[in-house]
Amino acid sequence: MSSNSKLNKFFDSLKFDKFRTFRKKVLDLKNHNLSSNHDYGNGYFYQSFEKINLSGLRKTKDRVKALNLDSLLYNKNVLDVGTNTGFLIMQTNLAFKNCVAIDWDKSNIEVANSCKKKLQINNIDFICEDFLKLNTDKKFDVVMSLANHTTYDGGIKNYKEYFLHLIDHMNTNSILVFETHHPEIEKKEQISEIMDYLKKFFIIKDAGNYNFNNYADDGREFYILEKIN
Repeated sequence: MSSNSKLNKFFDSLKFDKFRTFRKKVLDLKNHNLSSNHDYGNGYFYQSFEKINLSGLRKTKDRVKALNLDSLLYNKNVLDVGTNTGFLIMQTNLAFKNCVAIDWDKSNIEVANSCKKKLQINNIDFICEDFLKLNTDKKFDVVMSLANHTTYDGGIKNYKEYFLHLIDHMNTNSILVFETHHPEIEKKEQISEIMDYLKKFFIIKDAGNYNFNNYADDGREFYILEKIN
């Protein structure tokens, strides 16, 4: 367990609020069937979830605000690829029509569904599946691809194959919310290469960097892109 994860777990153990027992439950679910080789949270949670007062390596509420998700997702059909525990999509104001949120890790989806039930959320469908094998005729208005175009667990290796499969699930003029990996993992020249590729299919509507005073987030770039007809 990393030092930051240890601190998050320790401080969460000191919180005596209405979600205390529930946080213990979702931690047990997280650790159930979890492969230590694929633990993005380094022993605790990768994403924070402010709605249940839970800490994580990444600041979910700040990401929702920086990406302007409450506005972007309003009244849309949404696809969240690599949702992890689903905390990011559940931290929004939930004003979208419907969201399909997919992750290959069973323990992540168990946590997501437990939180969905606890918070009485009825417009998100969490699916445990390999995105590259997703076969549906459904098209989406907004697709969220947040640091998921390549994955260190080896599930997604080729970003071109990944984005082509993603584009197949987008409507005309759909929006892609794209986030890079941490700058220690993905260098500027790699991001430039990816963006040059994406410009074949999208125009950039907005872009920025995270600056939350949080190591796991800061320095990452994000892009809001609109699909070209």
